[in-house]
Amino acid sequence: MLDRCRQEFSELPNPVTKEPPAEIADRISKFCDAFRSSVYAIGDKDLARNHRRQYAEFKESILKTAPQFTSSLNPEDDDEASMAAEHTDDGPPIPTIDLWDVRKVIEEYGMITFSERCYNSAYHFYCTRRAVGWELPNHVPFKATTHFLELFTSLWRQPSNECFSEIFRNLSDTMSRLLKIHFMQFKQLHGHVR
Repeated sequence: MLDRCRQEFSELPNPVTKEPPAEIADRISKFCDAFRSSVYAIGDKDLARNHRRQYAEFKESILKTAPQFTSSLNPEDDDEASMAAEHTDDGPPIPTIDLWDVRKVIEEYGMITFSERCYNSAYHFYCTRRAVGWELPNHVPFKATTHFLELFTSLWRQPSNECFSEIFRNLSDTMSRLLKIHFMQFKQLHGHVR
């Protein structure tokens, strides 16, 4: 029993020998140094490793949203292929765009507005007449480019939110661990800093 008491006594934190403001400033400084070391992977590399792994998964998820281009020149050539969309287990269907769709957008986008509609899990474009633009000859209209960019970057919302949530969770775990190490001796200070 005496050995157990000695063991518990040895686990007690050292008594504070400094003035309270100096002790608090010292603990905050050490906490900031430990957090900086975690972020820059100087000592503890877990945070950086977890973030790198998460960013690699995020990059892979974004690359999976790349459009599926087919070489069909005419919608009648390959109707079934143009209606197919690749389904991913963890995200929305990836639209299949054929050359006809791209040409139609490039040739007519200055005069029309395209809206997106899902049919058999594929994207089809329906247009309505609009004002004429002043594009240069043999130049892809800026609106056509932004149309396709907005269509495919809209698929990035889910992977972005998942990446942010995981990074936030990893950072919160690291912060909680460091707060416990540096401030747990003083419960009120720990609660205030947290």
